[in-house]
Amino acid sequence: FEQAFRTALLQEGAAFADADVGFCSEPALACAVMHEGGKPLIGYFGVHVAFILREPEDQLKLYHRFRDEIVPDQRSTLATVAPYISMQMFYHMPVEVPAVRPVSLYTSPATYAPT
Repeated sequence: FEQAFRTALLQEGAAFADADVGFCSEPALACAVMHEGGKPLIGYFGVHVAFILREPEDQLKLYHRFRDEIVPDQRSTLATVAPYISMQMFYHMPVEVPAVRPVSLYTSPATYAPT
């Protein structure tokens, strides 16, 4: 996946090169590839960041890339959709990433009233 995504970004050419910021979510491995391109990131995660990686060594490598490269970059901002995902990131990396619940405004005008 990583090499295929890197190739796709290169094929995009000016579209990616001219972007001021990269937005990433799942798979989080895409965040690392975009950051290699020199882009600040807005990362928003709804699952464990290494869920796509099967091998423990690959997971550790991704954790180290986040901890050592992406998190220290003050141009980038990371958040999760739930506190338990933030806790997973803290346990595995350890870095503190805030949980920011989705607002879900797209559901309006849906309402729920218990009976």
